[in-house]
Amino acid sequence: MPRSLPLFTCLLLLNHVVVAREEIAELVRPVIEAQCAPAIVVACVEGDAVHVYGYGQLSRENPIAPDGDTVFEIGSISKVFTGLLLAEMCQRGEVSLETPLAELLPAGVTPPATKQPMTLIHLATHRSGLPRLPGNLSPMNWEDPYADYTVEQLYGYVSGCRPEREPGDAYEYSNLGMGLLGHVLALRANQSYEQLLIERICRPLGMGATRCTPDEQMLRRLAPGHDGAGWRIGSWQIPVLAGAGAIRSTANDLAEFVMANLAGGDSPLEPAIRAAQAPQQRVGGGMDIGLGWHIFRENGVLVHDGGTGGYSSLLALHPEKRIGVVVLANGSTEYVNAIGLGVMKRMLGEPVEPMTVQNPLSRRMNITAQRMMIRGMAEAAKNAARAEKDGAAP
Repeated sequence: MPRSLPLFTCLLLLNHVVVAREEIAELVRPVIEAQCAPAIVVACVEGDAVHVYGYGQLSRENPIAPDGDTVFEIGSISKVFTGLLLAEMCQRGEVSLETPLAELLPAGVTPPATKQPMTLIHLATHRSGLPRLPGNLSPMNWEDPYADYTVEQLYGYVSGCRPEREPGDAYEYSNLGMGLLGHVLALRANQSYEQLLIERICRPLGMGATRCTPDEQMLRRLAPGHDGAGWRIGSWQIPVLAGAGAIRSTANDLAEFVMANLAGGDSPLEPAIRAAQAPQQRVGGGMDIGLGWHIFRENGVLVHDGGTGGYSSLLALHPEKRIGVVVLANGSTEYVNAIGLGVMKRMLGEPVEPMTVQNPLSRRMNITAQRMMIRGMAEAAKNAARAEKDGAAP
């Protein structure tokens, strides 16, 4: 049920449009009907008021509707939390944005070979020169690609890496870079990434259902994931590169996070939150980047989306107008971005064009073909390696 909208909040909200549930349903309904995701939860934050709406059902087998306490994987929205952890540790004086990566790596592990030192700000703004993924990522199971990637593999890749670009030269989105940032911040704090997340962000903000490793209660509320073809798929495990995408959360918890990020907040993380939101660099497409956040220059909206094998998510907010939106889905679909940004546009009083959703049959055929191609390439690589090994044997 949506929370009531108190009078003092109404006075704060005169500079934006309050979006009705039916307007949100107009955006969500075609995505549900096309079977892009069985369940979608939308949370609208307006000042200190939160409205949470659930649509669809958890799965074909489970007709229960999702709600604000339903647990989803949030994928790359985790990067916003990693950026905030960096800002918070800078406030404490534990690190600085210009701290070289080399200072935080364990003894015997060298940073990538670059002329200029790679620093934490490079990692946090995707300007490190590191590729999107480590070149030695070779999962046993492509439906859970990070599960068996080890610390030893990470260190081996980092030490031998020769980036094509120098740090700071250009923006190149990197799961590896942000995962590495989360890893070295945890090393500096002498904690796991999850322990650092809980202690520095979740506990101060009252986010008890935001974790990398869900407890039994969270598991009972976990919406089962579905891939882009609508088939059930297991959860992703990301133990080493957790800062890039390992977090699970709920709409209620993320609404608390949004409220903490709005202007005029009194959160204990307030200085770090403002530092994380500050633009650091232009990245093209009319956007700047902060520490994890992408920022639309035209309207000042901060945004990040997320996706894993079976989940999609979007988090967007406007600090000064004190509004935000969270969209969580248990399906791998690009339409979550259209829903979330559509809701945000309506809150800003901007027009929203009708959304065209791809026919589910053709979408499934395309995804099935892609799946077969990826698996075929992986199998071909294994066969080639095996043949090479056999040919080299005496």
